[in-house]
Amino acid sequence: MFPYGKVFSQVVTHSLITCFSHIFLIVFYILSQSLPCLSGGSSIIVNMADSLTGPWIQQGDVGSNPTKFDPHSPNNYVTKAQASTVFPVSTSSGDTIFVWLGNQWNSGLELKPPGPRNHDLLYWTVLGFNANGTVKQVVYSPSAKFDMA
Repeated sequence: MFPYGKVFSQVVTHSLITCFSHIFLIVFYILSQSLPCLSGGSSIIVNMADSLTGPWIQQGDVGSNPTKFDPHSPNNYVTKAQASTVFPVSTSSGDTIFVWLGNQWNSGLELKPPGPRNHDLLYWTVLGFNANGTVKQVVYSPSAKFDMA
């Protein structure tokens, strides 16, 4: 299990504190985006701090494709979604994972005929963490799998 406690702030705040070698390490995360979601999606900008009062350090964007940004491309963002929430899930192995959920606005418009409003798809992905506590680059997957307790 990752040796840091993780606290996410997005729409809902959750906290997890983990003991490692009798030292409590807590890392706070704020996941935000640079622009409101258009039909192509948005970035996932990660900010981290050891305290709610900061200092906050911007880790960077883990939601944009690491390729050159093309203002005319629909593939600039991995999830093609706008962040909605991050929530913890207890797994069958006893670990806690964090799931990022985003709204894929206007995804129903791609149907023939277009689907009704407010019936758009959701994008789910499990956030990964590096050994130093930073959030890993999000990689596109057509599905998200995890075992729940």
